[in-house]
Amino acid sequence: MPSTRQLYDQKPLFYLASMLGYEGKNSLLSELKRQGLANSLYVFQGTDLSNLATLDISIDLTQAGLANIDTIVEQVFASIELLRSSGIQETIYNEEKRLGEQGFRFKEKGGALGYVSSLSRRLQLYPTPQILNVGYSMNDFQPELIADFAAKLTPENMLLTVYNSAAETDKTSPWYDTPYKTETISQARLDRWRTPEIPASLKTATLIRLLLKIWS
Repeated sequence: MPSTRQLYDQKPLFYLASMLGYEGKNSLLSELKRQGLANSLYVFQGTDLSNLATLDISIDLTQAGLANIDTIVEQVFASIELLRSSGIQETIYNEEKRLGEQGFRFKEKGGALGYVSSLSRRLQLYPTPQILNVGYSMNDFQPELIADFAAKLTPENMLLTVYNSAAETDKTSPWYDTPYKTETISQARLDRWRTPEIPASLKTATLIRLLLKIWS
């Protein structure tokens, strides 16, 4: 995906990560747990370089999940499709903005040397007035921008990595002496993930989350 380095005040990937990574009732994680396929799920912005960015979805699988990778990937894309079809919600964006403000306000103090070092790195990337709270600010809601990034979350743009000590491998990393194997994803699998079946329990996930945030 395009770089988000200059979108620090909009944070489109942060919104998407928050929605997909929600762990409450009717969420992607709750559905995977119900089927006995996963223990935990974590969604976050991964790489953010000057020319590209990634949204990383990390899922800790059960043994049953390891045997049903395609089903899990299908449900991930079902959740993404649900997010896209339900629209980008300003109420939820504002809630995330409020949580970010609170997170910055009550942030625990860390070591002075590390803090100064991180600020000096930010000076190379962001305007000086933003370097203190650049990781927390969400002050520019642009639903079209967020929707554009959501539209790029497709099977064709996915890098699927499975960590399994029992997997068959045919290569070894020259740096870490780690065995691995690479495969091209078949068209049949891509077609399945492109038009995923959406479980009934995922249909109200965004609404349930909105209600929980308002009334909790």
